[in-house]
Amino acid sequence: MRQQNLRKLLIEYETQEVLADKIGVSPGYVSQLLNGTRPITEKTARKFEKRLNLPEFWFDRLDGSGPLVTIEQKVEGSTMEIKDGKSSYLTVAGRDQHNIPEKNRIINIDTRKVPIMEAQQILAGQSPSELNDDNHHNWIERAPSVPLNSYAFIMPNNSMTNPSGGRSIPAGYQIIIDPNQKPEQGDIAIIRYGETILIKQLEVDGPNKNLVALNPQYPPIAMTDDCTVLGKVIWAGLPF
Repeated sequence: MRQQNLRKLLIEYETQEVLADKIGVSPGYVSQLLNGTRPITEKTARKFEKRLNLPEFWFDRLDGSGPLVTIEQKVEGSTMEIKDGKSSYLTVAGRDQHNIPEKNRIINIDTRKVPIMEAQQILAGQSPSELNDDNHHNWIERAPSVPLNSYAFIMPNNSMTNPSGGRSIPAGYQIIIDPNQKPEQGDIAIIRYGETILIKQLEVDGPNKNLVALNPQYPPIAMTDDCTVLGKVIWAGLPF
């Protein structure tokens, strides 16, 4: 996940040298992160997000989007806020203040509830909009930017575990699906295959469409009339 999002940044900054300069590391270090020789640790991901002015947890999102994080501190009746990594200045006693000690920060992550649905519910065509606290008990908190009709699903097996690194969705990961987004080439999709729910990468080769696992032990599946695409996976990660 983090390696995939770093590759997206490389496309944006065009060269490893430019990206490395923005992050404040050597091009060789960036190369090691990109090829998997060196892991992108929790500490490294958070540090890069700060240096690149990205939302917190950006590196841990399948689509490179993170929750809205607000950091604020009350100072003599004034408030300083950092939203999506951007700071707004406040004036206290006639001068700008923008450095808040870590211990004095109040961190709020603005989220909303997303239902975790079972395969049986999805196969039955139940809509996430029908679910509430009275009839459903499994929810996760996610960023308010998640589309309203989205729902979560737990990855049931290791078919999307990539043994080579890079994009990977191991068993037990939570994924969020937007049923209103149509998957395109290379996207991760949720598919109804007969009476089974599949999570696969969509590969398009001319008129042919295949559902490909990231784990090579699982053979690709040719899309037929038995396959119904139910939406696009827009986030994947461990519960937290």
